Amino acid sequence: MESERDVVACVTTLRNLPASVKELDEVNFHNYYVNAGKKCWRIVTQTNPSDVLRVYIYSCLPNDYATKTCLARKQWWKFNLPQIPNFLFASGFRDKFPKYTTNRVGARAVGTVCGIYNATESQVRQLSDEFRKIDISNQIVSHSNGLRKIEINQLNTLLDEVLSHNSQIS
Repeated sequence: MESERDVVACVTTLRNLPASVKELDEVNFHNYYVNAGKKCWRIVTQTNPSDVLRVYIYSCLPNDYATKTCLARKQWWKFNLPQIPNFLFASGFRDKFPKYTTNRVGARAVGTVCGIYNATESQVRQLSDEFRKIDISNQIVSHSNGLRKIEINQLNTLLDEVLSHNSQIS
């Protein structure tokens, strides 16, 4: 596919990204997603597909896209692209805190990855620094086998606390 035209970078999970990687840049994106064969591309549907993309779309078998989301669409492959977040955050976790990373590669957040949007560079740095110090494992209800899932409202409350705390200190 014509990568600049047909697809954009996305992240559907942070599971394969080591917790020590706090910046998703080109090198880390290629190492942990592209070269590792992970799902990391979204089709650009705001323009007419190139011939190569059209061949790909029509070669997909119905079982390949038989999901509730795809089947609910008039054209299974056509959707609105999400914005690019400054910060990526896993909604599910087993440790003291979910995985997170700054988004230097410009990947879209998809699936179990949440995005933090319109944050300033200073706020992104604050979040990254503060999240290393926080243990929220006892504040989040455990699902099966120790998996915890932070809900968006819980994440928003946490973000407000971290950013307002830091602005009071500065």
